[in-house]
Amino acid sequence: MKEFISMLEGLKLTSIRKIEDYIQLVFDDGTILTVFNDHEITPEAPKLRGGVAFLRAVRSAESVRLVFGSNISIEIQLDDSSYYGPEAMTLHNADQSKVIVWR
Repeated sequence: MKEFISMLEGLKLTSIRKIEDYIQLVFDDGTILTVFNDHEITPEAPKLRGGVAFLRAVRSAESVRLVFGSNISIEIQLDDSSYYGPEAMTLHNADQSKVIVWR
């Protein structure tokens, strides 16, 4: 998780794309986090005007919560019933030279 977090440090979330049954979090440098597992975005329709800074990730046995500025958070479930494929998330850096797969 440490490498995953370090790739998000200092970035701003600029958009959340809903694609069929998963979401993509797009950051200001072009980094994309794709979330395949069950998740909850709070608030439901966040305002991302100008981007919101990534603050921290909080991990528990059942989930990881990504916390951003403007009181925005995304909780990603990690229990067995929340998986719809082999991985929970993938993180691609801006130039696609690095990919992190979270299983």
